[in-house]
Amino acid sequence: MCVKTEVKSVKELFEQYAKTGFDIPYYQRGYRWTNREIEALLDDINESDKDNGYCLQPIVLQENEGKVSIVDGQQRLTTLSLIWKELNSASDNLIITSLTDVGDSAINKRNSIDKYYLEQAWEAIRSGPFTQGKSSFSDKLNASFFIVCTLDADEDGERVFERLNVGRIPLSSAEILRAYYLTEPDVLDSSDVNRFVESWARMEAMLQDDDFFYFFSHDDTDKCERYFSTRMDFLLEVEAAGKGFVDAKSLKSEYEKDPIFVFRSLKDRDAVDLLTALETLMRSMKQVYEDVTLYNFYGFISCCPYHEGPVPLCSKLFKGLDSLQSLASNVVNGIGDIEKLVYGKNNSEIKTILLFHNAVKSNEHCVRFDYNRYRKTDFDLEHIHARAEIKDVDTLKKFCAVLKKRHGNDGRNEVSEFLNDFESFCDEFEDKSPQVKYNQLEEWEAFIWAFESGAKIYPPTEDESSLGNGIGWTYEMPSGSNVDDSADSWRFTSIKNLCLLPASVNRSISNSPFQVKKRMVTSAFLKGDMIPEVSAIVFAIPTAGQESYAEADAPVWTLEMADEYLEDIKNAIEEK
Repeated sequence: MCVKTEVKSVKELFEQYAKTGFDIPYYQRGYRWTNREIEALLDDINESDKDNGYCLQPIVLQENEGKVSIVDGQQRLTTLSLIWKELNSASDNLIITSLTDVGDSAINKRNSIDKYYLEQAWEAIRSGPFTQGKSSFSDKLNASFFIVCTLDADEDGERVFERLNVGRIPLSSAEILRAYYLTEPDVLDSSDVNRFVESWARMEAMLQDDDFFYFFSHDDTDKCERYFSTRMDFLLEVEAAGKGFVDAKSLKSEYEKDPIFVFRSLKDRDAVDLLTALETLMRSMKQVYEDVTLYNFYGFISCCPYHEGPVPLCSKLFKGLDSLQSLASNVVNGIGDIEKLVYGKNNSEIKTILLFHNAVKSNEHCVRFDYNRYRKTDFDLEHIHARAEIKDVDTLKKFCAVLKKRHGNDGRNEVSEFLNDFESFCDEFEDKSPQVKYNQLEEWEAFIWAFESGAKIYPPTEDESSLGNGIGWTYEMPSGSNVDDSADSWRFTSIKNLCLLPASVNRSISNSPFQVKKRMVTSAFLKGDMIPEVSAIVFAIPTAGQESYAEADAPVWTLEMADEYLEDIKNAIEEK
């Protein structure tokens, strides 16, 4: 198979082929090395002994009619070509000719997405070990060597490539489909070649926007769950699923059986028709991404536990953008009466409703909710008001002032007497023993929520007022009340006392009082934690489009505030 096998240093190899350069055949994967591979190569060379040289992996070349093709090892050779240029201030052209020369051949126009990775590679190389001096590193690079296998000109380079790459990551459907359309005879008319190449390149370039791509594909660097190696493969999957060529629900199992099954599903499609369909899909995706309302509805659906996955969801764009609002409505309507949702039992449904509320609020404020970050962050349901949260005399007195302001003109004698008794308790709070004051405080707090919930209150009798730790006051909930076990049960089970916060923030604030939570959530927001739009309103964080469910200095999250919050959630659902 080989004409010869020999050992060549990097310096010898690059000087030998400086004039001809290396060509990358169509069957090769495009340049895809990331910072990780580049930095590892730089470190290996930098840590080597220049006297003995660093042994690089073998490469396979093929010379034919003055052209030298890389059959195997092109990722490493391309990277070394960049390093060589940086060290030697070589000519403007890289030694990898297919990445720089754009002629009439469609194959030579495969460079659009490669250049994106090349730019990333340049940054990694320029921030590499050259800080110690180019001369020292250059000596080590020059001494590094390859085992070079040169094929006979008549050998089938593609078959050799396939044999050498058994067990490695295969070419993806998008890579093969593009090469197939551009190389197979009669697949594309010559007049359509340029349009195909340029349009494909534009779509690839758009998909390099990480936020855009992750928004639709859910594929990110931290949690890669997809089965493709290029971003155009996602677009092909959506097209194939939307037109019924593949079942989106069985993508994983299909890939396991045949890694290029999407290519096989689409290769008989007319190339121009397929390109037009992909262009239409990209326009819809771009419109969804750039329109705040469409973006927030699509993002909401994509983060719900009820959709089938990113590919079938994205394929629904073929049905028109109006379907997004219907999809969102179906999710919310399927949950039912939100007042019957109970924390601990219906947490998934509560999270979904709160996320929808955030989507609607974001639309009202003309902001884009960060769904990419939301998916990557562990969010908890946070109780806005904690049990027995009034733990200091200052908060106690502020709360008493709120109650007097709200109920001082009630006109009922028992209300005036109740407010006076509570004020006396506040004044004497610090003088009581710890056990007495906190026992009484918990009773007062539970009683206040009963009073706020519409309970009929009764002042203490002489016998009751003489009780040691008791407050003496009693209440009776009105008939038909939807309060379960106690008047303040809404604080523990109802959606109107719940909001979304990152789990890390939720753990840090624990069972803190409302005012303390406000300070800690605001601090987390200023440090860069993701505080959802509605949670920012709940805790009165000053952000764009700010509104409030209560005064900024409200000492506690009262039932009145909670009811206003619940009403806002209901309005969001009704007006969707």
